[in-house]
Amino acid sequence: MKNQTAKIFFISSAVCLLALTGCTKTSKISQSTTQGSFESVLAAQSTMKEFKNADELKRFFEHRSPSSAGSVSIDSAMRNEAVKESAPTMAPAGLGGGNATSSFSKTNIQVEGVDESDLLKTDGNYIYAITDRNLVIVKAETAGSMAIASTTVLDSRPQELYVNGSTLIVFGYDETVQPNNPKMIESLRWRPGGNYTFLSFYDISDRAAPKLQRRLSLEGGYTSSRLIGRRLYFITANYQYYPLDGVALPRVMENDTVISSDKTTDKYIYPSVYYIDSPSNLDATTVSVFDLDNVAAPLRSQVYMMPAGQTVYASNNALYLAYTKYLSEYQLRMAVAREVLANHFLDIERSRIESIGAIDSFILSDDEKLAKINQIIEGYLSRLSPDEQKHISDEVEAEFKSRHPNLENELEKTIIQKIALSGDDMTFVASGEVSGHLLNQYSLDEHNGYLRLATTRGQSWMRPFMFSANAAFAPSSDAPSVNNVYVLDSALNRVGSVENLAKGERIYSVRFMGNRAYMVTFKQTDPLFAIDLQNPEKPAVLGELKIPGFSSYLHPYDENTLIGIGKDVIDKGDQGVDTLGLKVSLFDVKDPSTPKEVTSLIIGGRGSDSSALYDYKAVLFDKEKGLLAIPASLTAKGTSDYQTNFQGVLVFRVSASAMSERGRVAFRLPSLFSTNQLYVDDTVRRNAFIGDVLYSFSPATLKSSRLDTLAPLGSLNLPAPIQSINSVQPAVPYVKTEIVQ
Repeated sequence: MKNQTAKIFFISSAVCLLALTGCTKTSKISQSTTQGSFESVLAAQSTMKEFKNADELKRFFEHRSPSSAGSVSIDSAMRNEAVKESAPTMAPAGLGGGNATSSFSKTNIQVEGVDESDLLKTDGNYIYAITDRNLVIVKAETAGSMAIASTTVLDSRPQELYVNGSTLIVFGYDETVQPNNPKMIESLRWRPGGNYTFLSFYDISDRAAPKLQRRLSLEGGYTSSRLIGRRLYFITANYQYYPLDGVALPRVMENDTVISSDKTTDKYIYPSVYYIDSPSNLDATTVSVFDLDNVAAPLRSQVYMMPAGQTVYASNNALYLAYTKYLSEYQLRMAVAREVLANHFLDIERSRIESIGAIDSFILSDDEKLAKINQIIEGYLSRLSPDEQKHISDEVEAEFKSRHPNLENELEKTIIQKIALSGDDMTFVASGEVSGHLLNQYSLDEHNGYLRLATTRGQSWMRPFMFSANAAFAPSSDAPSVNNVYVLDSALNRVGSVENLAKGERIYSVRFMGNRAYMVTFKQTDPLFAIDLQNPEKPAVLGELKIPGFSSYLHPYDENTLIGIGKDVIDKGDQGVDTLGLKVSLFDVKDPSTPKEVTSLIIGGRGSDSSALYDYKAVLFDKEKGLLAIPASLTAKGTSDYQTNFQGVLVFRVSASAMSERGRVAFRLPSLFSTNQLYVDDTVRRNAFIGDVLYSFSPATLKSSRLDTLAPLGSLNLPAPIQSINSVQPAVPYVKTEIVQ
């Protein structure tokens, strides 16, 4: 049995090590790292290099099998699984919706002066929103009355929009680029699993008749974007990228024609292309910049061949792309085991393994190589006695411990790429890395030239491949998760840190405010940490507050007061927690050594929810008006009935010392309407104000209410979903929206 276990162990190790040690044939550009030591391979996965031209890029991919674009490496599978694990917890903490003296609200953004896209925007006179495939512009009249100025039916489904002066930008999933489109069959080779993002620019000088200025189709999915002044920085990503014949980079289309090229043209400036030298599949992340004063100018961009950025943060002068690199303890052990075994193999066995690895992947796939290597390993293991297996096991363990004394910090790392922004110019600056993974973009903050990050390190899901039957080779027992705060300098070198906070818990929200950071972690109680960052080289915990429940959104009221939005819970000890209704808290952090919960409100029962918990743009806050508004769906308190009995907006009156519920704006409950059984989505997505009027938006309805009393002023039915993009039949109208008193 021991002999069979050892066989399984060593044969399985080859699967990891064939990729990790780079024994596949590589182009000249990558041989210097992939055929070096295991440590150099790992270092290469965090180091950014630049291709000199399109030919060099093509040579790099020449011997990377395109079949790998349809498969997932071990590292990639772990990374994707971790994203799935963390995605539901995305609960950012935004900066206030506009400044306190404005007469209308703005999108709840992270960095002042760095605008972010949204479902709804207002300029104080008009409201701009997207519903289904419709771009709707609504004139906001006096006293809360509303009228649709124009409805533009788009040919694809939009995601979000920007408004800047007389320019409106809308983007989303492009449904026009299809492999069966007769206009594109000749000019476009369809990439397996490929998708496109449309980006449209409109002149809205006449709100009643928006004029399309330019429409582009960018190959890849939308990742993120920022608008700084009149410059739009737009990010798309192609996952598991592999060049096709013709243009080596992700394609850009305009008027059904590919305008991207392997050289600079009158419509496309050939970009700088950077890459990391990794044996894993690479994604192509494209950062494009547009000048809103000249949207017809040749497209400028940069391309980064790396794991796609899971997190994007932008300051006024820099863009940060971050992703998490995962390794398993199993992989690290196997790398050591392969080197130890190499000393025991016969010369002919070593030669055969090297020959197999050197075969081009187009001739022999990785799976076929592994099968042949497994045969060699099986032959070697069959000659070993149990005592010899034990001797090798001890040798591997000793070597492993000497190489990885700080094992936990190596298994999960956030890699950050910094790009300096200056108008149309983008300059790659540096790469950096820290232990753990980010929650979202609010886990990063740039202040006085330093980048601060908050991470959670905990990856019990990273060990699916180890057979614990052979204890000598088994990974150590799962270490509890811990939380860290790091400070990096302008070159992304680590200068300070505070680590190992709240063992066994993970970060639920973060807010950086000047020389402090506030961090909420949770498992059964809600510790709110206050962290001093005044000395970048010596960050320190000043104090913490433990209360029931958790805050998955933190919002600053002022420099001494925080608003927290989350859930109430009942601590059931060893049985975990029972999650109850929504919880809105007010924290006094004037003395950071003793944070205090000034007051809290518990709203609704089990199953109550708010998009503010995971979508920071859904929060409307204005300090001058003492206003906090969030979408919500509520169930009854004290029951196990999860039936929604309220859907709409919760509006609060907030000061530095008190908080109360001002009132509610009700929308229709989830149900079926009309004789055609058309489902009406009246879930509130956004709130905005103009003067003293609150506007609440769902895909079906736009409502206006008095801010002081929340008395209803008006209700406007928005265009119904387009039943078919090619349909000439009118869509079934929504039933008239009732006014809820």
